[in-house]
Amino acid sequence: MRSLLAARCGAMSYDEELEMLKVSGIALWDSIGSCRREGSLDSSIQDLSPNPIADFLQIHSSIRSILFNGRKAQSVFERAFGAAFIDRHQLQAFALPSTSPANASWGFERLRDEWGRVLAICGIKIIEL
Repeated sequence: MRSLLAARCGAMSYDEELEMLKVSGIALWDSIGSCRREGSLDSSIQDLSPNPIADFLQIHSSIRSILFNGRKAQSVFERAFGAAFIDRHQLQAFALPSTSPANASWGFERLRDEWGRVLAICGIKIIEL
């Protein structure tokens, strides 16, 4: 994400990365509120509880798009809230390829291009590389 939004290269602290997202008009939200998982694979997730989002969307009513970082995030969201939730809240939804290192088949360039394409559709200003 940093390569699409920030002209600055190099390490950024977590707080700096959150500020970069905020300035770009992006809210960060995890579909999973809590779970148990050994390792980093989505298939290892157990005892999952979804992260409720309706109140967040009510408070932040300017949100118009949801971008899912991988199929697991999308499936958790849809199972918890139903596919109709997106329509009820008049949102656009995009299922994007996971940025997890476990998704090595996509590669950095391809991930950046796909995420950049969708961010541009959502009206998020991205930097040209």
